[in-house]
Amino acid sequence: MEEVISAYGLPTLIAIGSALVGAFFSYREFRKKAYDHAKEMIDLSPETAKAERDHIRKDVDDLKDEVSAIRESVDSLVKSDLANRMLKLADKAQYYKHLEYCPIEMKGLLKSEFDRYFDEGGNHITRDLLKEVLALPNEK
Repeated sequence: MEEVISAYGLPTLIAIGSALVGAFFSYREFRKKAYDHAKEMIDLSPETAKAERDHIRKDVDDLKDEVSAIRESVDSLVKSDLANRMLKLADKAQYYKHLEYCPIEMKGLLKSEFDRYFDEGGNHITRDLLKEVLALPNEK
């Protein structure tokens, strides 16, 4: 769990969780409405039943739009988190470049952070920064 939190950040996970909970409760409400309408339609005329079906179809379309909006929000949060992680990695790399050395332990940590960043879709512009940090001496 700590790996997930460190990978995506707690605010991102909270936002995703909130969106999923909201979608779940919207879906539950939709199902309850559909069930209630189905019970009522048993005794309805064909015209009224058609109107009810159309109403349910509209609710389904609205729910699809809501899920699509949630998906776009989550994608935006993930991209934002990835950009923030890239900036933090670049700052760390610049710090050690400024010192003109990087302890071997930090090189290993930075390499694993950069690798995870790249694996999760990060751009490869910062790959040169990693190479420069890894090329630094281990001691001053």
